[in-house]
Amino acid sequence: SMTWLNYAFRVMHLPLGLFGVAVGTVALPTISQHVAEKKFDAARATLFDSL
Repeated sequence: SMTWLNYAFRVMHLPLGLFGVAVGTVALPTISQHVAEKKFDAARATLFDSL
């Protein structure tokens, strides 16, 4: 019973791990650059586009 719950939990979080981490890895440097340059509207737009 616990083994199946653990397996289901891992399968459920697999897409989040694959796509969420990939999008975050790509978007974070761009957002950080915009914030460092005080281009907050561009940072906000990049954040919303990545979601």
